[in-house]
Amino acid sequence: MLFSTSHGLVFSAFNIKWLTPSKYDKPIVSEIIPEILSRYDIILIQEIRGDGINVMSRAIADLSSLTGHTYGYVMSKKTGRSSYKEQYAYVYRQDAGFSVMTALQYNDTRDVFEREPYIVQIDTPSLSVKTFGIIGAHIKPDDTVAELNNLTLVYDYAVTQLGTENILFAGDFNADCSYLRSSKYNDLLLTTDSRFKWLIGSDADTTVSTNTDCAYDRFLTSRSLKDAVVDGSVSVFNYQTAFNLSYEQAKIVTDHFPIALELL
Repeated sequence: MLFSTSHGLVFSAFNIKWLTPSKYDKPIVSEIIPEILSRYDIILIQEIRGDGINVMSRAIADLSSLTGHTYGYVMSKKTGRSSYKEQYAYVYRQDAGFSVMTALQYNDTRDVFEREPYIVQIDTPSLSVKTFGIIGAHIKPDDTVAELNNLTLVYDYAVTQLGTENILFAGDFNADCSYLRSSKYNDLLLTTDSRFKWLIGSDADTTVSTNTDCAYDRFLTSRSLKDAVVDGSVSVFNYQTAFNLSYEQAKIVTDHFPIALELL
């Protein structure tokens, strides 16, 4: 299993289904979520709903109490075309020397994305890669192919805005099973463009459900950042098994397992 270390930066992307204050009121959620987050130095959280500041403040306080570490976070605007809205957040360990230099929402002038990707630039003075960008995205299931293909434009935007080609893509891309068949995957611009490398294959299962075996959650890296990823560090964390939860308990927490990698 992958845990935060003093040698590198352990990053995770975690879709916490419908993370609201009322959901966090459930004891199993407020107990397990900080335990999961404590494994990582920086975490992209997706599907924050309702009063995002309330639930994130509580989660950060519980995380700090559990670990003794100091954390900060940045949060996106509410995203979504309908009354259903979500937010992204990046949580990061301040006492490990990591900080967010820039945070911005993708300027989606053509309205391609249901939830505009949220981009940050991370300052990592202790690593071989001193700074890098993260493009966090929660891809709409019904528009998976179109939205994934347009992530190449988000990459170009991020490079221009951040001034670096060291870019990591992360999030729930719905990039498998009925939303993205293998033939479509092979034709994606993210697959055919030599600038990018997929780090989680379609053989992974990032879903909690016993009825699915799908690699919805993914990492991709730009060519310039790929060598900073520690070999063998890309993983899916099965918290149900790790914390000895029943299936019903695990589903209360969320329907996705977090994915992680380490950068040096």
